[in-house]
Amino acid sequence: MEDSLQLQKDAIKKLQEQIKIAGKMPVGTDLSPIAALVDEWTGSKFAATYKQPFSEQDRFELINTLNGQVGKAAHNLASDELNELKSKLLGKADIRAQQLELNKQKEARLADKQQWQKTQRDEVSDKQLETLNSYKTTIQNIDQIAELKKKVNTGPLVEKYQQGLKLVGTQDPDYTTLQTASGLNLFEYIKNQSGAAYSDKELQTLKNNMPHIGDNDQEFDRKLSIVKQIVERKSNNTIESLQNLQGKVVPSGYMNSLPPQSTQGPQEQVRTIMENGKPVNFRLNSQGMWEEQ
Repeated sequence: MEDSLQLQKDAIKKLQEQIKIAGKMPVGTDLSPIAALVDEWTGSKFAATYKQPFSEQDRFELINTLNGQVGKAAHNLASDELNELKSKLLGKADIRAQQLELNKQKEARLADKQQWQKTQRDEVSDKQLETLNSYKTTIQNIDQIAELKKKVNTGPLVEKYQQGLKLVGTQDPDYTTLQTASGLNLFEYIKNQSGAAYSDKELQTLKNNMPHIGDNDQEFDRKLSIVKQIVERKSNNTIESLQNLQGKVVPSGYMNSLPPQSTQGPQEQVRTIMENGKPVNFRLNSQGMWEEQ
């Protein structure tokens, strides 16, 4: 699966390069071979209706159409990569079991409606419960990454060593899985799970604290702890809003145990870490979370 995705990524990149070159060719150049390649790798049927461009406008429209087809394929490929990441973190069997459990919860809620003392309007909606489940699933995935990290050392020297092992096909599979599950892949996974619930500032804070395989052991664990804390606090805030502002009854098992938030105003604790060779300052806010200054 991974080799197939990489092959498709390479093909799409080459198609984009070829389309860029085609856009600079003289008007009247036959671009049907490129159209046929786009059809082959994207599944489109554009070549069947291809018309040779005889003006700048014709060529402009043709290039835009080709780019659009390749763009759709790239988007679909990104979704496939995220699904593969989920499979690696949870395992296909766990994903099926989780979906069955969610279905059981939904069926149980429907069956127990007659026994609830509160009215229908006091129940959380399916959409609200879906949001809470997305937080819960994300936290479980972070915990699995933390467990995997206990078996893997990280840092610049380890990264170089593992790169050497990869060249000869002996790279540690746990290291490879951790590398795939962390960094920007983890950020995209969290954002796609419940991204609409996060503000731009919260997403930026999450992105700035994503643990990377090149971080040393202590820094990796610190960042992963911050990411988990952000998701847990966001989940708890959502639950409190549903309960206190909307009067909703939230099923048990969703509230996370966290240290109480400070009531003494912002703490002025500052920490500087290196990100891509550059110093970045972070401040510990009143909620106990690190945010970039």
